[in-house]
Order: sequence, then C-alpha cells, then structure tokens
Amino acid sequence: MISVQNLLEPLSGNKKGKMQNRIEVKDKPGIFDAIGHEVLKGINDLHIKGVKEVDFIQVYNLHGAPSKKELKLIADNLLTLL
Repeated sequence: MISVQNLLEPLSGNKKGKMQNRIEVKDKPGIFDAIGHEVLKGINDLHIKGVKEVDFIQVYNLHGAPSKKELKLIADNLLTLL
C-alpha cells in the first residue's frame, strides 16, 4: 500500500521552507508485518500495556518539486520494489 502526500508546510529539519513530498510504503492488508510484530513483542517485554498494535511504514521524504504524476511514477515503479 502506498500513500503519496504533498506537504505544503515544511517538515522539521527543512529550514529553507522548500516543498517536500512524502511517500509512505506499507505492507498490503493481510500481509504479515514481521517488523511491527517484533517491535510490539519488545514493547510487551518491557511491560508496557498501552500499545496494542505497531505498523512498520517506510517513509521517503523527497525534496524538490516533482509533479503529482512524477511522484506516482516514483512510488509505483521504484518504491514498491524495495
């Protein structure tokens, strides 16, 4: 599952106020999230009871001004292969 966001407000660390784009890559529904599962197990091992679920999501911050079409091309053809 891929989410593409255009961020008009700068992300933290972007001091020049330039446009940034964020692409989030997450396993499709029904695919076992091994990393999220292991993090949740570690949280439980620390006896923390308030966390019920952990999702592992890869986040890519792209600096510049690609078009929406270009962002979709990047997301669909490059990031889904990782």
